[in-house]
Amino acid sequence: MWLLPAPAAAQSAPHCATDQPPSFVFGFAELKAQLGLTMGEPVSCEYADPNGTGDTLQDTTAGLAFWRKSTNTPTFTDGWTHWALTAQGQVTWTGDSIDPPAQNWSAPGRTKTSGCASSDGLPDAACTPGAVDPAVTQMNIQQTICMPGYSSRVRPPTSYTTPLKRQLMGAYGYDGLPLADFELDHLISLELGGSPRDPANLWPESWTGPGNARQKDVVENYLHQQVCSGALALADAQRQIATNWSAVPR
Repeated sequence: MWLLPAPAAAQSAPHCATDQPPSFVFGFAELKAQLGLTMGEPVSCEYADPNGTGDTLQDTTAGLAFWRKSTNTPTFTDGWTHWALTAQGQVTWTGDSIDPPAQNWSAPGRTKTSGCASSDGLPDAACTPGAVDPAVTQMNIQQTICMPGYSSRVRPPTSYTTPLKRQLMGAYGYDGLPLADFELDHLISLELGGSPRDPANLWPESWTGPGNARQKDVVENYLHQQVCSGALALADAQRQIATNWSAVPR
């Protein structure tokens, strides 16, 4: 009589207990419910990051799910695009950083309303430090600034901007000069989530000369494309254009 070998025990998935199938639980399960096929299926159970970060990891058929201890965010990455559940909802971004980007850049406060001086096309940082619209966040850019016609919908009427332009022309020492020679420009442009009406975000910018309004328009369009394509975080674009738009690499 031939004795057949006993069948080998089924191998457990990595980091799983015996007879424990891998599955998504808690925050990973919630993220999977939102991402669906993008997140793939679990091929391991959860395990502690071997690098000692305190993070929790789980391998999937499409990438890696991880819980960031430092930010308390369930996250999934396919290696380039990242998705996370934050207090503000689901956030998507790309690039090297695996931490969710800041929702908005925090502009410094306005400290001067007169005696302003523009230099090389840049406004006086004390008079025009920039201001953001809190209604525009990284989470909702596809429903706000990346939608065609957004800037036109939020742009204030001339009944508001013309008196403010005269006031700011005086603050910058341009009294007596033709209004038409200047654009009342948003330092953080509307297409980058700048505040439409805050005087801290508006100043008279010349149409001619070094660092003029037409040159700034090129920078605004470039940063808008970068943000809406996912190549640059909204907060980074807001900071760059408010700090020194002429130095933006493009």
